[in-house]
Amino acid sequence: MMDEARASALVALAKAMPTGPTCVRALSYFEPDVPWNADFLSYRAQCYESAAQGLAQHAQEDLRAFLAHNPTKFSAFLVR
Repeated sequence: MMDEARASALVALAKAMPTGPTCVRALSYFEPDVPWNADFLSYRAQCYESAAQGLAQHAQEDLRAFLAHNPTKFSAFLVR
């Protein structure tokens, strides 16, 4: 397996490109034990949905589970 820092850098680069095979490949280094944070899970769901990847439904389920079990950050309620 690619070390986590390199895989994270690959995902960061993929985020700068249109979704498609590049993001799917970048995310594949983390499957099946993906980082459990909102930014990663949201990008993963978006990528797989856009690329019509077979893991799209599972990615959406993971994102919904994360959001259901994690409180909203206080900063989300601050007026800007």
